[in-house]
Amino acid sequence: MRIGIDGRAIRSEPDGISRYSQQLIRSVVAAFPQAELTVWCLPSGREVLLSQPQIRPVICDRHHLSRFTTHGFAKIVNAAKVDLFHSPFFLAPWKVECPVLVTVHDLMALEMPDFFDDSHPLVAWYKRLFHRRYVPHSLEVADRVLAVSRWVAQRVEAQGISRDKIRVLPNSVDSRFIAASSGSDHEHLRSLGLSPGFFLHVGRWKRYKNLPFLLEAYQKYLARTAREPLHLVLCRGGGTDRRVDRVLNQLNLREHVRVLEHIPDTLLPAVYRAATALLQPSICEGFGLPVAEAMACGTPVVVSDGGALPEVCGGAGLVRNAQDMEGWAEVLERLATEPDLRADLRVKGIAQSVLFRVEQMTRAIAGIYGELVQR
Repeated sequence: MRIGIDGRAIRSEPDGISRYSQQLIRSVVAAFPQAELTVWCLPSGREVLLSQPQIRPVICDRHHLSRFTTHGFAKIVNAAKVDLFHSPFFLAPWKVECPVLVTVHDLMALEMPDFFDDSHPLVAWYKRLFHRRYVPHSLEVADRVLAVSRWVAQRVEAQGISRDKIRVLPNSVDSRFIAASSGSDHEHLRSLGLSPGFFLHVGRWKRYKNLPFLLEAYQKYLARTAREPLHLVLCRGGGTDRRVDRVLNQLNLREHVRVLEHIPDTLLPAVYRAATALLQPSICEGFGLPVAEAMACGTPVVVSDGGALPEVCGGAGLVRNAQDMEGWAEVLERLATEPDLRADLRVKGIAQSVLFRVEQMTRAIAGIYGELVQR
């Protein structure tokens, strides 16, 4: 069998879709060890692409979020004569001669009016127009739409996509994210200037991440605690929400909040394990990979009730309303002062994270690809 995957989102400094793409490729290799896998990638992605004899990397130096993906890319895919093509994001070539799968991580670009408000107004207008034009039709032409959560599957169905062709395929957590220390945690933390015991947020600075709210809730925690307060560490993976720096200055939080820009991916497990808790107050998330990674590392998590976050936690984390500032301040105080609560969340989180191991994705991929090829 010949399988094609669009790997142009793979980066040396990975974001969520880049990580998903790499995990998907690992799962496909494991599920179909005899298959030939063609992966189209950028030159920079080629350097970090999984190296396996059955993987054939092909350089395609065009951005994946472009009209080229829906139109010109189809000729390239057809010329490769693959039996199956998978796009790990919400765009796919429209006139491909083999079965096509599309993974949807969320549809916030279609459903949230202010999703692009961090961009220049003209750029924001173009991005909205692009997504409204090309995303719905990509979902229509795909033979299978893979949603990363049940919540996303419901949003895809709300776009008019038949439930029969939607499958739920959660993100997977890399095997590096485990509760046991690698033995290098102290060295990794020292290289970042960190010591164990802090609140943590990992992710891009985008509006839906709700970071100004988190900073205000954290300030209320500082005001109410009678003990030495825990610091807040923001691991920033890009993003342009300028409100975060503004609120940091307005609330005079620089003394207590540490911002880490683009930390190496290899250091993330140590950071998770050293954190008292991961905080994810997003207004909406299609999955929330840092939550699954933190649970796998034995780190308690607090999430909002936005999107799929309660689904991913599955009762293993604390859930608070995305606008309940007093509730968030109170839960930060509890996590800082109640070791029994932290221990209980640690056990539950590790158990819940098993659902997101690579082996689970591999089994699901084998079934989903298999049904399309047989058809």
